[in-house]
Amino acid sequence: MASRKIKFERLLKKPIFRSVVWNVAGGVIHKCSLFIAITLAGRLLGQKSFGELGYVRSTINSFTSLAGFGTGSALTKFISEFQEKDAKSTASFLLFGLSFVSILALSIAIAIFFCASLIAGQVGKIELTSKLQIGCLLVIGISLTSALFGALAGFKEFLKTAIAQMVTGVIALPLILTATYYYHVEGAIVGLFLAAMIQNALMAWGLYSICRQRQLKLSFREMPKTARTMLCFSLPLVLSGLMIGPMNWLADSIFAKSEEGLAELGVYFAALQINLMIQTINLTLGQVLFPYCVENIAKGSKAFEAVNILLPWAIGLAVTLPVLIFPELLNLIWGDKFARDSLRIVGVFECVTAIIIASKQGIARDVIAKHRVWLSFLSSLVWGVTLIVFAFLLQDLGAIGRSSAAVSAYLVNTVIFIPIFIMQGVCNRRLVVCLPAMAIWSLLGLIVFLQLQFNISVPVRLLILLASASFIGLALKTIYKKFTLEKSAFIHN
Repeated sequence: MASRKIKFERLLKKPIFRSVVWNVAGGVIHKCSLFIAITLAGRLLGQKSFGELGYVRSTINSFTSLAGFGTGSALTKFISEFQEKDAKSTASFLLFGLSFVSILALSIAIAIFFCASLIAGQVGKIELTSKLQIGCLLVIGISLTSALFGALAGFKEFLKTAIAQMVTGVIALPLILTATYYYHVEGAIVGLFLAAMIQNALMAWGLYSICRQRQLKLSFREMPKTARTMLCFSLPLVLSGLMIGPMNWLADSIFAKSEEGLAELGVYFAALQINLMIQTINLTLGQVLFPYCVENIAKGSKAFEAVNILLPWAIGLAVTLPVLIFPELLNLIWGDKFARDSLRIVGVFECVTAIIIASKQGIARDVIAKHRVWLSFLSSLVWGVTLIVFAFLLQDLGAIGRSSAAVSAYLVNTVIFIPIFIMQGVCNRRLVVCLPAMAIWSLLGLIVFLQLQFNISVPVRLLILLASASFIGLALKTIYKKFTLEKSAFIHN
């Protein structure tokens, strides 16, 4: 008992533990607040109007990947590498990154404003023009958030990001709901933008205090060298991002063209929120883990390697498993304005998609940390092409077709690229394709089959939930222990 207490006290003193706690706490408060705000806004708007909001956000996200230009990840990597040994380079990376994102995001926002009617016209929904024009503000807000967060993560100042997220989370909920109540879809967009800018202001103040504390002098003298380094690193990340955001938008556009397209997308975007919440929590966690992934290339800690791969997967499983087994929860959340049967089926597919994404987020960090970014681009390209093919094939199925296309694309991509990642040394086979991991995937496949084919009673599903949670927890623990103990045995020998 005493040894466990000592181990726990040692854990509390570790910087990575404190960083994870602060960042995850801030991220959970922020993302849960946004999730509640978006959900309640969806109940106010109804299925069709929520589809309009979702399509605007999808359109904006497709441009945000270009506006951000991978700057957040680049700032995290280069600031974490140079902050202790080269103050001039650190300041130069920070200045160039923030300046570049600001100018690029503003330029893209202006372009969207003047091209909004063309974008709305290509899906035959000209009423979306004004909403897209207002939505262009989100490009600026989201791009700056990514860059500022990346810079703070590079300095490992996660307390500042946590405070910014917590404060924003408290403000965002009433702000978005009030704006939606009075100004409908346009109000929801403005509310999201104002929430993003409040967070940006708080993080910018945090960066300013860091620069003063560390006496970083921002100068344009090192800019040419810095620009080349950052742009060479960011280019494949941008290309990968252009495969994700625009491809998702193109798939949404295929389904939006039908007469009831926006209403069907409303169902899809409603179910998608559970997926997005898991992704954002794991991405928040990832911003803490990424600097340590860079450091761990030299250290070779098996324990950290296992945590990096298994933790986001465990989070995804923990959140989605109750919804996967009880998809009626989505009907309770979104209310009677959303189609009940479609929402239930789409919810099952989105849970599977969320679990697949969560299982690969640790691998994605290792891909960037190990400078295999072009491999990431190739993976995104295959995923994007597969998504569009399935979207065309399933476009008559509405929301169910859209979610089916997404899960099919992720399944195909996983089957193709996990063996490639293993062969390239990006991830360890004993963490991703071992027997316990395959048992978890088999169990999930069985649950999905039972959900789609049979009407199982609530008591039986409750037993399935308890048994599945216990089995998955045991399997993940087995993977971790076996992987880390093999290392210990190797060192001993």
